[in-house]
Amino acid sequence: MDLYQDEGGSKSRREYLRRYDIDRVLGEILSIRERFPDLLKTVIFDDDLFTLDKKYVLRFCAAYKDAGLDLPYVVNAHVQVFDDEIAFALKDSGCLIAKFGLESGSDRVRKEVLWRFMPDQKIVDSFRAAQRYDLHTSAFVMLGLPTETREEIEETLDMCAEIKMGRFRWAIFYPFPGTAGYTIADDLDLIDHEKAKSMGNYFDASCLKFGEEHDLFLEKLGALCPWYVNALTDWQCSKTYTELVQEVEAMDRETFRKKRADLVKYDRELSEELMRLDIPHYSIRYAHVMGVRSDFVKWERRLEASTREEQAVVYTLD
Repeated sequence: MDLYQDEGGSKSRREYLRRYDIDRVLGEILSIRERFPDLLKTVIFDDDLFTLDKKYVLRFCAAYKDAGLDLPYVVNAHVQVFDDEIAFALKDSGCLIAKFGLESGSDRVRKEVLWRFMPDQKIVDSFRAAQRYDLHTSAFVMLGLPTETREEIEETLDMCAEIKMGRFRWAIFYPFPGTAGYTIADDLDLIDHEKAKSMGNYFDASCLKFGEEHDLFLEKLGALCPWYVNALTDWQCSKTYTELVQEVEAMDRETFRKKRADLVKYDRELSEELMRLDIPHYSIRYAHVMGVRSDFVKWERRLEASTREEQAVVYTLD
């Protein structure tokens, strides 16, 4: 944004996000579908913030629907600019998933560390709006932020359990040089620079100087975050996952690392049994850092089965 303004862009930070003309976007999608009719299944609009301009969103949704694309699509949204009207328009035009940057359930961490000034109730209200129109939601969650306490991480887990978003992807904070997060952590001498150099990703552990106990807590969350969220819900599965979390919490580092792979494997085994019993829960799906609600997994399987049946009929007729 600073570079954009320095080089003569609009002084309004809101206008930093620019978009292609709607007709151009739809024309590109139609062109791709014509060239690759059997390959194009879903469209992902990876704009930083698709829902920033409500008038644009409503115009886009109407045009997308009128174009008869019949392709599910995914957008990035923000809780500060999301309401029932947007949720309805997205769903009505074929939107499959609205992704939100939740980041932290702690009001202090959001304000002081992330500079994200949205109140808890606005977060909850926006997810509720999407859920009212059966719009699948996704939340990005960050753990191990500078100065963040265990209690504040638990606030994040509590919020996830309350919102019950369709899926959530978690990451453990990593201080990339040049970012505000790096400056905050470095000024407080929180970065273990040697550990940071040796890390291959920002999902499995923290390179901040939290101490052994907190480090191990983050490592466990990095592997089994859905278990902690399930345990805090009011779902029938809560008791089962509470007991599992207690077992994991009792493990020392060596024991946990030895059993980690088996625990992750058990996540899928338990999930399949719970789905058979029609008990809602989150399980690790699609990526090792994503928790997905069981109702979406079941919906996707029904859709795949239906598609296979249709393909079989077409093949037989041919």
